[in-house]
Amino acid sequence: MKKYDIFISYRRNGGEFTAKTLRDKLEDLGYRVFFDVESLRSGNFNTELYSVIENCKDFIIVMSPGSLDRCTNQDDWVRLELEKALRCNKNVVPVLLRGFSFPDELPDSIDEVRFKNGIEANPQFFDAFISKLQEFLITKPPLFRRAVNNPVFKRVFPSVVALAIVAAIFVGGFLFWKNTRTFFPKTDVEKSVTNEVIYYVESHLTGLDMMSTGVEGVIDAAERYINSGMSNRSEFELALDVGFKALENCDVGSMAPSDGFIERVGALKNTPFNTADLMGMQDAVQSFREGWASNLAYFDWLTGDDCYMQTDSRLKLIGLYRNLFEKELKSNAYCSNELLLPITEKSSLSDFRNSYLPTLLNLPLSSGSWKDDADVLEAEISASDAKTQEALREIAGLVGDMNIENAGSRESLIRAYMILGLTREQAELYLDGQNNQTAESEYLPKDGDSANVLWIKLEYFIQLEDFNSASLCIDAYEKAAADEEGAAEIVSAVRNFISYAPTVGINFGVLVSGWPDPDDTDSPYQIGDIIIALDGKICRSNDDFSEYLNSLTEDSGYAYTATVLRADGQGGTETLELEASLYQASIYTRSLNLEDSD
Repeated sequence: MKKYDIFISYRRNGGEFTAKTLRDKLEDLGYRVFFDVESLRSGNFNTELYSVIENCKDFIIVMSPGSLDRCTNQDDWVRLELEKALRCNKNVVPVLLRGFSFPDELPDSIDEVRFKNGIEANPQFFDAFISKLQEFLITKPPLFRRAVNNPVFKRVFPSVVALAIVAAIFVGGFLFWKNTRTFFPKTDVEKSVTNEVIYYVESHLTGLDMMSTGVEGVIDAAERYINSGMSNRSEFELALDVGFKALENCDVGSMAPSDGFIERVGALKNTPFNTADLMGMQDAVQSFREGWASNLAYFDWLTGDDCYMQTDSRLKLIGLYRNLFEKELKSNAYCSNELLLPITEKSSLSDFRNSYLPTLLNLPLSSGSWKDDADVLEAEISASDAKTQEALREIAGLVGDMNIENAGSRESLIRAYMILGLTREQAELYLDGQNNQTAESEYLPKDGDSANVLWIKLEYFIQLEDFNSASLCIDAYEKAAADEEGAAEIVSAVRNFISYAPTVGINFGVLVSGWPDPDDTDSPYQIGDIIIALDGKICRSNDDFSEYLNSLTEDSGYAYTATVLRADGQGGTETLELEASLYQASIYTRSLNLEDSD
């Protein structure tokens, strides 16, 4: 039987995506990873699978929300795997996904897992998370295996795997790889795509820089105002207005990948660029925008007469927010550096480093601070991420449970929620709900709610990433819409989406809800499909979907590729690429983010 270093255990519903990503990352680093979907679970469990666990040094268990709830069943797969690992004294490393919590009771045979040192998965800084995870592992892959698993090494000198038995040939091949890797991009196609990648990164860095200028102005003005004895508030209010406008004017949607961009990057032979990280860059900018919209509303309260804090506490808190602001900018700078690290042909980055970077006012990114060494950069990212988390903990320790919903003037809160995507009317309704005890009591399902009302409430909680409340809404919707055609498929899809979304940070999409003509369903879609991208471009709403379809031309045959999430029939979700055309049957769709259904 093949020997493995690491065994990955997970619950398919909610944990499979993370488990697959872990497998891919760890194998790229040279680890031999056992991943049961492609291995043994359908075979003789007690002998073959147990043998794999016995021969592994490390046992990673992906803990997604509810993943241990079924472990009370003696025949549960996850329980059996974990029991075996604990009995064999394997190095058990829990990987905790957002929303996971231990059940009140676990079988005695696996209760020990509560006390194992675990690590929280961080999809925004996944490479830093992987680096931290390696510190928990006993296995250290040999240099040879790390080298031959490197995709660049495979591209430059693929025959080294076969010849690696001879040490001299391995060393020569490794040196050959190091010398030749300085020539990307080489071809005209590679250069063209590389220029697109650089422009894409520049647009996001420019947006971050513009927003950060406004945010830093508010931090400075708040500090001056409090130090002055809070005698003249007009300067702070002016800075606050400028800060909000800087966030409002940053059109994150326009930064989305252009048509076919991701496909062109992925089409490069052994593409050195990480397309998932490129897609994630837009989400990082959006996260910065949303987070600081909330923070500016909080600053309005912090500097006001209603704030209960003493002057020294207010100043300390402002200092902590300044620290958080600087750490977030540094993290984004390092991640941008990492995205462009594959560009090793220096002339391709010359204009970016020497002409563009000097135009940035706030981002700690310059030609002098640029890192060319992947290991050094990885260490910097890991350290920066740790400092960001530390800054967040310090703020939480000082303010307790205080948050945007119970601090900040009404107008500032309305402006913040409008930046987060609500209309003024929705923001006012939200705040009215807050003033009438809590928004939770206003928006949670009530007796007599129609299916349409429940859907709007569902969208609201998905928008806020409150997936527990969203689950209550879809449960109520299932009863209210029981007689509607396609309701069962829609409910199943949304439940899968709710279990999937916290793992990967998705809170958007367009759900296929039916057919205008029930007799004409000639389409690749199924009721319940959730469309998240069109030709590689993120699809957040019905408006995005309609605008993209309207942009298709006869030259393309009115054809496009849709990325969808679809229930796999086994309690999980799979990601599919569907080839579709305007010539096919029309569909009804519903947004999942506070937009009316079409």
